[in-house]
Amino acid sequence: MGSSGLLIGGDPEGAPPGRAAAYGSPPPGSETRGSDPSGSRKFGAPTNGSPKPIPPPLRPADQNAMTETLWFLKQCDLFRHLAPDEVAALEARSRSRTYKRGEPIYLPADQANGVLVLAEGRVKIGSLTSDGKQSILAFIEPGELFGELSLLEPGEREEHAEAAEKSTVILVPSDLMTALVERNPHIAYGVTKLYGLRRRRIERRLRSLLFRSNRDRLISLLKELADQYGEATAEGVKLRIKLSHQDLASVIGSTRETVTILLGELQAEGKLVLGRRKIVLTDPATLEASGNGESGPNN
Repeated sequence: MGSSGLLIGGDPEGAPPGRAAAYGSPPPGSETRGSDPSGSRKFGAPTNGSPKPIPPPLRPADQNAMTETLWFLKQCDLFRHLAPDEVAALEARSRSRTYKRGEPIYLPADQANGVLVLAEGRVKIGSLTSDGKQSILAFIEPGELFGELSLLEPGEREEHAEAAEKSTVILVPSDLMTALVERNPHIAYGVTKLYGLRRRRIERRLRSLLFRSNRDRLISLLKELADQYGEATAEGVKLRIKLSHQDLASVIGSTRETVTILLGELQAEGKLVLGRRKIVLTDPATLEASGNGESGPNN
């Protein structure tokens, strides 16, 4: 699952102070409508001509939460070159929340009221089939956007997002994000690129489901995971992402039982070593060469 989002660049210095607060509603009068041709209205100010109310002083805990949220957002490539007033609007209106492993971030039919940025942890995006089975569409890494379809199709979400491990997520309201896209060509380009990369990923997954066997799909997934999460060890390439057999099955459109059998076969062939939620590819090149067939989706 190659990274398709806008990743945090480099290793930022320092650490964010405090712990993030839960999501909250934007302050009254803070709706964003994009830039003002006259240049007389401050970005993020109300459009009804009334003066923007002065918010009450922040408590220390609120200040820490907002400072941490801004710290995370500024590490995202997408927001690095914003004007000071745009940064101020982001800080004032974005909200962060930390989720436990397995906790849903949003569900189908939830209102799509913003774009989300993963600050820490890992998130999986999935959907449920008509017979109740889960299909994992993507894994989101720190610095990536998700829920971005709210910019194109406001309304209800169609997929679900779940914390694959303890994760901190930042919500950027849709109207604010739309205004940033309208004012900043590099953000518009970044979001467009994100749409394209994720569409290509889905098309590749669809071709795999239609024309490749379960074994080939599993080998292809293991190779993708090694490219993105691989760590060289004495045993081989260890996958730093911890996935259950059910997770792997949900990605390739198979069953847990089938994945367990296939992993056992690959281990018997000496192509990988299995442990508790651990996979080590002993020879990725040989593994890839053994999975180049296209013998049909059900083999």
